[in-house]
Formats: sequence, structure tokens, C-alpha cells
Amino acid sequence: MSKNKKSISVIILLIISFVFTSFSLAGTANTSTTNTTNTTSGTKTSNATLNNPLGEIKTPGQLIGNIVKTLMGVVGVVAVLMIVWGGVMYMTSAGSEERIGTAKKIITGAIIGLVISLLAYVIIDFVIKAVGG
Repeated sequence: MSKNKKSISVIILLIISFVFTSFSLAGTANTSTTNTTNTTSGTKTSNATLNNPLGEIKTPGQLIGNIVKTLMGVVGVVAVLMIVWGGVMYMTSAGSEERIGTAKKIITGAIIGLVISLLAYVIIDFVIKAVGG
């Protein structure tokens, strides 16, 4: 595995772990708990409620919208990291035409991917609003 592929793998794993960590931290326990004691057996039970990390969802369109917004955040982070990586590669190319060409391809690919994902978001948003009202 080349050094570039390893770097991409590490960046993707960091982003995925960040997303899952933010979801797990978003659902903190609610402060309202109910403690009840059964007088015949002496057992104590507790009921606690958790907040939904996806927010208050009333329709499937809202669920899809929340998932798409989260994915758009991940896509934005990946695009920025790829642009920065391409810029660093360009700056450290030391005049090597091969590395300059690779850096330009990385930056161009990141920008094209970002534009495509933004257009996909606009289309999904339009369809959800048209179907859901």
C-alpha cells in the first residue's frame, strides 16, 4: 500500500470515528428519572429517557433530511481535507512536474466532488419538499 493510500485511509477512519463519536455524545441522558420501590419484594427500579441524537423526527422526510445534512457535513470535511492535502503536496513538490500534476488532480477532484455533492443535496432537498409538502 502506498503512502498516499495509507494517508487517505487514516483520514477516512478519523472522519468516520468523529461522526460516530458525535452521535454518541449527542444523546446524553435526560435529567428526569423516576425511581420506584416495590414494597412487597423490595426491588428498586429506575426509568430514564434518552434524547434522540437525530433530533425530533415526525416524518420520514425529516429523518432523511437529517441523515443527508450529516452526510453533507462529512463530505464538506473530506473535501476541505483533500484540498489542503493537495495544496501541501503542491507546495512541497520542489518543482517536480509529476507531483505538481498529482496535486492539481487532487484539488480538482475534491472541488468537482464537492460541487456534485452540493447539486445532489439540492436535488434531494427539492424532491423531499415536493413529495412531503
